[in-house]
Amino acid sequence: VYFYELGRKLGVERLARYARMFGLGEPTGIAVRGEATGLVPTPEWKRRVRREAWVEGETISLSIGQGANLVTPVQLAVAYATIANGGNVVEPRVVLRKETWDGELVEELPPVIRARDVVDPAVLALVKKGLMGVVMDPGGTGRRAQVPGINVAGKSGTTQVVSLDVVKGLAPANIPIRYRDHALFAAFAPVE
Repeated sequence: VYFYELGRKLGVERLARYARMFGLGEPTGIAVRGEATGLVPTPEWKRRVRREAWVEGETISLSIGQGANLVTPVQLAVAYATIANGGNVVEPRVVLRKETWDGELVEELPPVIRARDVVDPAVLALVKKGLMGVVMDPGGTGRRAQVPGINVAGKSGTTQVVSLDVVKGLAPANIPIRYRDHALFAAFAPVE
């Protein structure tokens, strides 16, 4: 309920602005052909695409990652890396360096920083503390991700594979496996 209320108070436009600041809803730039864009929905998007008005309940759903949100695993990794590194959105890389067969450096490919300091460091510190609590606190829902001697920060979630309309009326056991929700856990370590 806390995040429902917080999302409602922040509003859809502010939620969307921060989601985009963390790299959601746009290609990450990773060198992989066919990267999906994802979607950060807004009232303007809904009017244009669905020809419907935005309703407040949709903002509440968005605030917990539900509704029309579409996020790729790579976008989620970029967002978590932004939290982990102190607020810089870094383009993900497949190749970090090129070497000869005997290990001699040919070319080092430096990181591409797409945006710097996207959030106040004090806010990021609070977010890191909360994510670390999910894993490291005795009552955390992600305790099974603990690694001895390393502070891990993360969050569990559920990835909806298809629209609920596709599985409407089906008992959970009768939903084809390819349409069932997926468990999700995003994390980074060490927190420091």
